[in-house]
Amino acid sequence: DKMSTANGNIDLVELHIDVLRLNGEGFTLRIPHGTLGRDVRKMVAERLPSKPGATLVLYHMESKLILHQSLQEQGISGAARLSCTYVPTTWYSAWCFLQELPTAEGEFALEGLTHLTGPRSEECLHHLPQTLLNLTL
Repeated sequence: DKMSTANGNIDLVELHIDVLRLNGEGFTLRIPHGTLGRDVRKMVAERLPSKPGATLVLYHMESKLILHQSLQEQGISGAARLSCTYVPTTWYSAWCFLQELPTAEGEFALEGLTHLTGPRSEECLHHLPQTLLNLTL
């Protein structure tokens, strides 16, 4: 389906994304193909429990989902399947995020942390993980 606007054609194609965990359980997302990987990851994380010391990773086939690109830019179209799994939190990425340095994980770099002492920026306070048990300012 396409819709014509003053800015040109905008694709309104809805994707049916099956999100599967390693144990075979899963669910389906129905989202526009222009959705960013970051937003897909947020949607998936809202449906799954957080785990201390671990972060959620999504894959399309053998490629890790790229957070700053749309699904269309990553070649994901039609009915697609994403696999998801938990991997150990990358402490270096969390440290970089807290130092306001760029990370591929962006705001998800803190996911899985259980303790945090003295964050330097207000920005990181907006992205505290559900796994956080202790925050010392």
